[in-house]
Amino acid sequence: MVACSWLSSCSLINDKQASAQAFYQLQPVPSEWVGQSWLNQFQFNQQTQMLLALEFNANAFNFALMDLSGVLLAQGRWLNTGQLIVDKSVPVPIDMQRILQDIQWMHWPEQSVRQGLNSTIKMQNKLQQNGNMQRIFSQNGRDIVTVTDYLDAILLIHHLDEYQVKVQRLN
Repeated sequence: MVACSWLSSCSLINDKQASAQAFYQLQPVPSEWVGQSWLNQFQFNQQTQMLLALEFNANAFNFALMDLSGVLLAQGRWLNTGQLIVDKSVPVPIDMQRILQDIQWMHWPEQSVRQGLNSTIKMQNKLQQNGNMQRIFSQNGRDIVTVTDYLDAILLIHHLDEYQVKVQRLN
């Protein structure tokens, strides 16, 4: 039940999003991450929590999206050639492209993210007075996404599409 409310929220993003693919193209796995696996806990719009497992190799990264009880909601891989393959998904629409984009905006190295941005999108990294790093994406002088890296979590606020995601690395 909890997963369904989050997934329904995801499908709402799908309906009103301002073409995430037009803003950003997913980027290859950074070479220093090959062989690593990550487990992330997501909290979408301060509500439902989910788990996202990522496994990086030289040509792709594999993903598995689960609810907190471990029920698989989506599974697949993104190939460095630009192809997203979803092998299994619950019957509710899940925008894996958007989820993976958000992960890249939060975690990928600055140079990789810049390479994926549409030329109309600007990215600025800022050190806040409290010591937190912030990555701000803007278009025509308007902030569209703000990513703030706290010590224990990263918070992405998508101002344009009106959602937020809090992510904690569990490993």
